[in-house]
Amino acid sequence: MNRDFIPGAEPLLIDGNEKGCLLLHGGGGGTAWDLKEFAYVLHSKTGMTVWLPALTGFGTKPEDLYGVTLDDWLQDAQSGLDKLLERCERVFVVGHSAGGLIALLLASEREEVGALVTWAAPLGVRNRLLPLLPVINKIPILRRAIPERYSTPVPNWLREMGWVGYDWIPTSIGFIMRDAMKRLKKALGRIACPV
Repeated sequence: MNRDFIPGAEPLLIDGNEKGCLLLHGGGGGTAWDLKEFAYVLHSKTGMTVWLPALTGFGTKPEDLYGVTLDDWLQDAQSGLDKLLERCERVFVVGHSAGGLIALLLASEREEVGALVTWAAPLGVRNRLLPLLPVINKIPILRRAIPERYSTPVPNWLREMGWVGYDWIPTSIGFIMRDAMKRLKKALGRIACPV
């Protein structure tokens, strides 16, 4: 797929040694930009080959997130792992926020994941209304009460650093995250690599 990326939000491949690291960015309006500095530091300190893909719908325009599914992001992670396995003997997966959730799901499905690091990966949400979202979503009059977009406030200091991301994301991303957390609860026991 040919995507027109926002400058700075493009995927990043840093060639290195036979150890690889798949980096998965978060989904709250950020892009691959969020982890680029980390990718360069990781490579400079370890010599690892680093692949930082742009998850489907990110790095272009927020409208591209409409229609994206959890399986799209899992496929991005699967493809990223396969890309690194073609050139590396061992692959580590690191994920931030939604990327951490995707990394956990990937490790539950693929024994080739050598080790896993996640930070700020949501494993659950404390909101009694959350179970009602699927019902609300199916009733048009109630669905209209839910805003279509969620603003992602970005502090000025981050913008001054050159942050590249979205000022808003579709609220449907919340459904993807809910589905991912639900799927992960069933999959956690299948993760065999060091975490």
